[in-house]
Amino acid sequence: MTKYDPRKTRRATTTRRPTQPKKHMMAQIRGKQARVAGGYFEAMISGSCDYYLDRGLAKIEKTPEPMKPLGAKNRKGQFLACYTKQAQPDYGGTLKGGRSIYFEAKHTDDERIEQRRLTKSSRTTSNTTTSSAPSPSSSCP
Repeated sequence: MTKYDPRKTRRATTTRRPTQPKKHMMAQIRGKQARVAGGYFEAMISGSCDYYLDRGLAKIEKTPEPMKPLGAKNRKGQFLACYTKQAQPDYGGTLKGGRSIYFEAKHTDDERIEQRRLTKSSRTTSNTTTSSAPSPSSSCP
């Protein structure tokens, strides 16, 4: 009589590791939370810029992404696109008195932004303007 060995006997159905779908689901949740927080942050910046516009202190607008759609949207509203030129700062405009202002808007729930999250030009610009940069809670001049 042969002894039963579960390692040698396999079932017809394969079992998935329970951590794989859970990790994927958690990544989706984190991505959605980040998009919502980023949208809220952008709304705060736009509100601040509207405040300055109403008082005649500055006219600051969001710069549109330089991209071109390559096809129609699918059922989920997604589409394939390519960038038509190099990315520009997120916001730009003119302050009262004629001085120009351009800045990047980055949101994080952490105390610091990781260097890998910034482009090379953003790193260079942020390193040279750190001493005159506004506090994290302020959004416009």
